[in-house]
Amino acid sequence: MAGALLLAFLTAVVGIGFANQVALHAGWWRYEPADGVLLGVPLDLWIGWAVLWGPVPLLLRERVPVPVPVWAIIALFGWGDVLVMPQLGMLVDLGPNWLYGELVALVVAAVPAVLVGRWTVRRERLAGRALIQLYAFTGLVMWLMPSAVMAAGDGSWHALYAGPGWRTAGLAAAMGVVAVPALLAMYEFARRGGGTPYPWDPPVRLVTTGPYAYVANPMQISAITLLGLIAIGTRSWSMALATLGATAFSVALAEPHERAELAERLGPEWQRYDSRVRSWRIGRRPCRVGSLRAGNNWSWSAGERDGVGWRRTPGRS
Repeated sequence: MAGALLLAFLTAVVGIGFANQVALHAGWWRYEPADGVLLGVPLDLWIGWAVLWGPVPLLLRERVPVPVPVWAIIALFGWGDVLVMPQLGMLVDLGPNWLYGELVALVVAAVPAVLVGRWTVRRERLAGRALIQLYAFTGLVMWLMPSAVMAAGDGSWHALYAGPGWRTAGLAAAMGVVAVPALLAMYEFARRGGGTPYPWDPPVRLVTTGPYAYVANPMQISAITLLGLIAIGTRSWSMALATLGATAFSVALAEPHERAELAERLGPEWQRYDSRVRSWRIGRRPCRVGSLRAGNNWSWSAGERDGVGWRRTPGRS
């Protein structure tokens, strides 16, 4: 439950951030000058908003003995927000079309936060869980974290597209290529492993196919490389230092913990894989380990077989 609550909160944080950027740009509302502001939004209001639209609806849905439809919970919290926003005159100045901002916030923050929290608790809708996690963690790692780093240091998003067109196009192409292994790895986690990259929603089977046949940490390698490209594109030494920090964290803290957990949970199967596939050095050829070779005998079907997401279909010769 704790993992689902945290995931719902993080999803709401990202969604509320997106919604506020749209609202501020469109003139639907603006915030009064205050301390502790990120991307034009007071942090205390941002965090409180995310708590109310992330963990609180999930707790309400899971603790209330009478079944409450998801749409009713979202409508309830949306209506509450409509009533409260006009009372925050000292914090926010609402424009004539501010209700459009509320609608956007519900769609990009409340809906995904409530759904991913519920699905994670119940271990259902694997495809939906994976897609919302992709949305949340891409926004968190590739947008919010760099924004916070640059706000405290140097660099700006404007530098990404302020230079020559070839530079912007080259960076965009490089980032697209670098993102592919992470996307394929996430797909393999769901399709063959029956889980997601989120630590509280892990695969139930060891994944040794796709990018994992070449390297053990494809997602981490993609994420760190993308952060490095963002540092180059935004011309930010602060982001360069943050990228080094993320690398050190992954190598020195996250990886040892993950290896110990996998060894305990998967035993000899993990040990065979670990002995043949490097964590950070990409192999020239795919390494075939274990017996997880689904081939054409499996197709992905989210929500079936207790949420694991596998469906047996006739094999093809």
